[in-house]
Amino acid sequence: MRGSVRKRSKDSWTIQVYAGVDQATGRERRIARTVHAPHTKAGRKVADQALATLIVEVETGQINLGEDPTLDELLSRWMAARSPEWSPKTTMENARGIRLKISPRLGRMRISKIRAMHLDAFYAELRQRGSSNGGPLAPASVRKVHVILHAAFAQAIKWELLASNPASAATAPSTPATRITPPAPDDLAAALVRIDELDPDFGMFLRLAATTGGRRSQLCALRWSDVQLDERTVTFARGIVDGGPGVGMVERPTKTGQIWKVSLAPGTAARLERFHQVCAERAAAVRVELPADAFVFSVPPDGSYPWRPDNVTARWRHNRSKVGLDGTRLHDLRHYVATQLLGAGVDPRTVAGRLGHANPNVTMTVYGHFLPEKDRAAADFLDTLLDGPT
Repeated sequence: MRGSVRKRSKDSWTIQVYAGVDQATGRERRIARTVHAPHTKAGRKVADQALATLIVEVETGQINLGEDPTLDELLSRWMAARSPEWSPKTTMENARGIRLKISPRLGRMRISKIRAMHLDAFYAELRQRGSSNGGPLAPASVRKVHVILHAAFAQAIKWELLASNPASAATAPSTPATRITPPAPDDLAAALVRIDELDPDFGMFLRLAATTGGRRSQLCALRWSDVQLDERTVTFARGIVDGGPGVGMVERPTKTGQIWKVSLAPGTAARLERFHQVCAERAAAVRVELPADAFVFSVPPDGSYPWRPDNVTARWRHNRSKVGLDGTRLHDLRHYVATQLLGAGVDPRTVAGRLGHANPNVTMTVYGHFLPEKDRAAADFLDTLLDGPT
């Protein structure tokens, strides 16, 4: 690789390296730098050393040679570089957002030309007619698009393709906090009795959801080897996610990366033991064994394949209106566990441990406002210290 050194102004040198031909323009590319050193033999030696370093940087690809990819090209490279770290579901959702939302509108633009005003106009367009049927796109969905773009532009900065992130100055729509509306205990108890009659297997699933606080994916991933009936405990160590076409269901670490054990009350443990017997009898009926590590909730009798999380949600939607819980989401059972425990005076650290939260502050941030009765009791207690019992 060719390079040159020449004197510039007083006490400085210009070094220059030939870096091939720009395929887009056909012009030669040369990388130049200024080296501050006196016009002496020692100064020339400093410049020569700087030239050697620059040649190595160009040869090894550490220098941006003026490349200006389109947004589609950047997103493709970003997906290839980062997706191995993601769950299959995240990869599938990001690819879908890029294909359906970003590429048709901004994909051909050179990244150096994209400004915050372009992104703001893009977000506004999505809000008006960004859904698959041409209608408005929800603010939360627009924000997901913004997150993809911000991450891809941040990677472009690391690759020295951009100097700044245009998404940092853009304004993504705010998303109002989802209102948490867990079912009342009496309503849920009555609903579970009815679902046990309509769909006993699903009733067992919901019973665990309403007593352990496990997420849908974690309950689908539960194996009999995770259940210790003699100890009355269940261990959550993984989740089931949909890897998309050609991949199917994939086991992944839990959402927080935590592994935790929760206790079962005698009633729930007894129901789970009976359910295990039912599963073993089904397997024996078709002349197969139920392995120790079989999925607790499985389609085949041998427990070899778990329930699909999306089918579980569809099953809940099919049943909830029949049992008086129309409008209640499956995830609200997890909220039910948290709010009931906090309302009963269970300390936040214990509640966080049951939910798999690594930090109790997360638990209190989400559920702390469900403690008005406990706050009133605290106020009454402080009054009695000053005024005596009433």
